[in-house]
Order: sequence, then structure tokens, then C-alpha cells
Amino acid sequence: MIVKNPACKAYKVIPKNAPTKMVTSITEYQRELVMMIEHPAKIAAILMMFMGLRTGEVLSLKWSDIDLNELVINVRTSCERVASNKYSIKFGTKNGKCRKVSIPSSVAEYLERQKLSSVSEFVVNKNGELHTPTTWKRTWKSYQFSLNYAVYKERCKELGVEPKNKYSPTGIPDMNVRFNAHQLRHTFATMLYLSGVDVLTAQELLGHADAKTTLNIYTDLDKKFKKINIIKFDHYIQNELLKVSSL
Repeated sequence: MIVKNPACKAYKVIPKNAPTKMVTSITEYQRELVMMIEHPAKIAAILMMFMGLRTGEVLSLKWSDIDLNELVINVRTSCERVASNKYSIKFGTKNGKCRKVSIPSSVAEYLERQKLSSVSEFVVNKNGELHTPTTWKRTWKSYQFSLNYAVYKERCKELGVEPKNKYSPTGIPDMNVRFNAHQLRHTFATMLYLSGVDVLTAQELLGHADAKTTLNIYTDLDKKFKKINIIKFDHYIQNELLKVSSL
């Protein structure tokens, strides 16, 4: 019988040169799904993807923080876990500061409709109240399931096959469209990069305490898109060589 865990005081040491897992942005197809599929978590996904809010900032956000006339969101609170299944709202964001985030005009109309139909002071809520860690986890899981089922039905339609019931006991095939909330924030950062927003402005919009964090993201994106451009150039050269060799 083992009476003592021999690893109880052992600490995991991560080598300095160990590869880090990169957070990726969602695909264009996934972005289209976010815009098309209706679900209680859709508004949270919109706020993360187009305004770069963190999950805690989204859950604590109130309609009074959104100025649809000036097209700006005052991000000044965040949720923190204070018990196994309870969130508490604290003033200030992850870096302890508040920030203003612009609302794209194309998103403002959607937020206006959601505000008119809302029965809660919280933009994202569960039965009008602040989410708990459990209810939010279930809501996000349900959202990912709905996205997957929408794609599954579309594939069945293309193949002329009758789709299974949404709650079929045999389950629904995985269409590989699931993503986590942080990927939406990374998608926002990617769109800032592609639209030419400078690092310091991106740092302010993302709410990073240190510009180095934003710079690291931009550097990784720079490497990624430079590689894509080199691949395109390589394909172009190959095609040109084929033309020359066929003469």
C-alpha cells in the first residue's frame, strides 16, 4: 500500500527552448458561422471577435457600458472567480486599467437589436442574471454544438442525405468547426494586423499591459503571412518555369 505520494513536492520544469503552443485565429468560414448562427452566446462571440474583449470582460459587461451613439464600449469591469461556482465583478480589467474600444458600424445595428430585446442589465446573461462558471461553460459548449450541427446539416443537404436529429443518441459527426473563446480575441488581433493598425494602437485596443505582448503577436503574424507570401511567390516561379520549359 502506498502511504505517501513520492511526487507530492516535485515541480514540473519547462525547458526554456520548449516549443510553445500558438493560439490561432478562426478561419473565414468559422467567422461566417459566427455571424449566421443564432444562439445566446453569439453576442459574446461578436464582442470577442470584433472588439477583442476577454471572456471576463464580456460576462461583466452591462448595456450602460455601451454607447451606440458614439460607437464605443467602455471596458471597465471584469469577472473573477471567487468560489467554485461563482463570479464576482471587479472594477478594472486584467491589467487593472480601463479602456475604450470602438464598435464597427456594421456591428452597431446588431447590438442595437439585442439591446431592445434584452431583459437584463448584463449584455451576456443567464436568465437575466450574471453567469456562473458552470452556466457559462454549458452555454459555450451548447454554442459550439449548434455551430457543428449547422455545418452537419449543410453537408447532409449537399449529399442528399437526411440529417439525424440534433439530440440523436448516436451523436453528431464532428465537422471540425469548434473553437475556444480566446481564439476569437486572437482573431481580432489578426484583423488589426491585416488592416494595418500599428502596435501601440493595437496594444490599447487589446488592453495589454505591456507592448511586448502585442509585439510578440504581431511578430508571429508577420512570420506567418510572410511565409504565405513566399509560398505564393514560389508557386508563381514554378508556373513561369513551366511556361518556359514548354516553349
